[in-house]
Order: sequence, then structure tokens, then C-alpha cells
Amino acid sequence: SPVVSVVQSPKSFEVGTVYPNPFINKLTFNISLQKQEPLVLGLYDMAGKVVVRQTIVGKKGDNIITLDHLGSLLTGTYLLQISSATNSYQEKLIKVKQ
Repeated sequence: SPVVSVVQSPKSFEVGTVYPNPFINKLTFNISLQKQEPLVLGLYDMAGKVVVRQTIVGKKGDNIITLDHLGSLLTGTYLLQISSATNSYQEKLIKVKQ
């Protein structure tokens, strides 16, 4: 029988711990990039509506990212999505009252 090999492309970025979770009004996290590239950061409510969307150009190496001014969001569960041209990362986050 033929041999099939699956080659997985290396991740172009790694995301460190997103904190705090649960959050009140801001989120901070580290993104480590293999090379400089644009990233799209999106925060979605559970209905799939975009509540925050930001495009950044990350530098090679570590990038500390802060999403702030989130205090006006309703309490509940949100999905953080970080996307590059080749990879995507998602994490569920909880928004609590101040």
C-alpha cells in the first residue's frame, strides 16, 4: 500500500497566557512571531458578532498586546481569535462586572 505523509506547516506564531481570565476591562497577552507579519485580533460575543477588531503588524519575536477599554462589554463569554495569513488561534474568555 502507498505511504502517505502529512506535513504540517509550522505555526507562524505562538500565543502565551491571556490574562486576566475572567477579565473586567482589559486583556494582555504575548504573541511570539517567527517573522514580522500582520495579525488580526478579534473579540467575538457568543452570537458571533465582532465586538473588537484590531489589525497589528507584529515584529519578529515577542509582542506584548493589550486590548483595553473593554469595560463597556456585557458580562458573559467571548471568543478571542488571532489570525495570520497561515494560522489561527482561539480562546474562550469570561467578562465579569467591575
